[in-house]
Order: sequence, then structure tokens, then C-alpha cells
Amino acid sequence: MSRRPFNFSTFIADKFSVKHWTFLILITFSSCSQNGLKFIKRNPSSVSHMGCFSAINGFPKEKSYYFGAKRTEPLATFDEQIQVTQFLYGRPGVINRKREIRNLSFDELLNYLKEKPIPYVLGPNGMKYIIDRHHFSRSLFELKSELSEKFGANAKEIKIYFQKVEFDEVNPQDLSDEEFVELMKDNKLTYLKHSNGEIKPFHKLPLSVGGLEEDYFRGLSWLVRKSGAYKKSDIPFAEFYWGEYLKKNLSLDKLKYSKKNIRKAIRLALTFSDEASKLPGFKGAIGMDELELEDLVKKSMKKLKKKNLFDLEGLDEEASV
Repeated sequence: MSRRPFNFSTFIADKFSVKHWTFLILITFSSCSQNGLKFIKRNPSSVSHMGCFSAINGFPKEKSYYFGAKRTEPLATFDEQIQVTQFLYGRPGVINRKREIRNLSFDELLNYLKEKPIPYVLGPNGMKYIIDRHHFSRSLFELKSELSEKFGANAKEIKIYFQKVEFDEVNPQDLSDEEFVELMKDNKLTYLKHSNGEIKPFHKLPLSVGGLEEDYFRGLSWLVRKSGAYKKSDIPFAEFYWGEYLKKNLSLDKLKYSKKNIRKAIRLALTFSDEASKLPGFKGAIGMDELELEDLVKKSMKKLKKKNLFDLEGLDEEASV
């Protein structure tokens, strides 16, 4: 009697019932919601769309938005209509960004700003709720006077670029305040956790980038990412999640950006654990021995040294939690 050739597709179909497949599909949708995974599609105008499926009460629901038109605001007043969507920021990223900007010529600065539009959702109150580049915005906010003095009359030509976030089926300006907050939360376009772990109300957000509060572990997570210990991710607020993980699992004598503390943080980020492996951009591996781990830590520290991130001016003092 001849044996039927093995067919993997047939095997899977035989072994998995409709119930199994339904369960797997729902798990996939749910994972997308929890981890911020995105798909990209195109509309007739060729504008990039981003969205995600989530399983709510067993029913998949699509959430999507896309980046629309760009506009500019003068450097002198760019921050007056900005509303931030987070409470905290990390100081190292701002100091490094300011150092980069200070070293640019006038023409280089204009091109630099053009390549970094700040994405925003226009709220019912007419404010621009920026959903990314908070540290970039904070850097420009702190440098306004300095750049105006450096470039004199030409400073009037310095424009900050913004890019509007549009939604497929809703105009945020038509919503009530409560509906707008839910829209921002549902699409994970705001991060409301404070340093003490408290989830604060949306209406308590700082009224400007100048009102952002420094958070040591948010700054530390930025340094860890710049070292290459975890990969940059498109998932919103990824560095905040890493900051939470570092805060929970690191034991530090003082909250200073010392090489000792940075090394500890890099080592923790590269060490495999069930919790770490679920964080966006995780690069560690199961079964890595001490020699392999130490080699990766050394390479990461060398990257920071090469980028001159151990000598950021103004990081000598003990930071805020």
C-alpha cells in the first residue's frame, strides 16, 4: 500500500478546527492593540495611513490615522499654540539635540528643520496637540533666544515645520472635549503616566513644552537606545516603556548619568527576561552566556563614547526621578 506524501497545509487544516483559527485570529488582533503594531495602506491621494486592529469584546475594530499637510510657524512663536501629550521628558536627549543645533550654519539649520516636521492633532480648542518630537520641540524652545541672537535679522526666516495628523472617519475639531480625549487615548497618541506611576488626567497635561518635567529614567532609556542595546521602534512612547522597566529593575545609589549607572542599564536591557523580551526593540537573546553579554555591553559603551554622549554638558547634577 503506497503512503500518501506528507502535505504540511493539509496537516494544519486537519489539526486545527475553526474554533482554533478563530482564537488565533483574535489573539493576533489583541496583540496588535496591546503592542501598537501597525499596518500601512494607501488612499487614493497616496498619503500614508497607519492603523491597527484590536479585539474588543471579540469584535475587531480598525483604528487608523495618517499624516496630512505640512505648515510652518516662525521660530519666535512656534510654541504658543502647542499642547504636549506627555508629562515627562529626558534631559540627555534635549542637551544632545541642542548641541547638534548649535553647530549648524544658517542654511544647515533651515534644511535640518525642514526634515523634522512635528506631527500634531488639531484639537477642538484649536491647539496643536503634538504626538511626537517633544524633545526636539523642547530643544527649540530653550534655544529660541540664542538662535535669534546668533542669526540676527535672518532669524525671522527660521521656520518650524508641523505636519497635521488626520483621521479616516472623524474630524477631531468636531468632537467634544471628552470625545477628543478618548480619540487620543484609543489611538495611543498620549502618555499620561507620571514619574510616581500615577495615571494623570488628560486635562492636567502641561500647557507648553516648557512645562515638561524631567524624568531620570526616561533620560536613561534614551542613552540605552543610543548605545544600541535596544532598537528604535515605531511604537509610540517606546522609550517611556523602557524607562519604566529600568526604574523597576535597577538598583542605583544616585540618579546620575554616570558610566556606572549607564553600564548597569545597558546590561539589564540586553539581558533576556520574559518582561524585557516583550518591550519594543528588545535585542537580547535566550541562552547568552556572561562573556557574550559582557562583550555586547562593552560595544554599547563604546558607541556612546564615539557619539560623545558621556560628556553632555549639564548632566553632572543629580537628576529628578
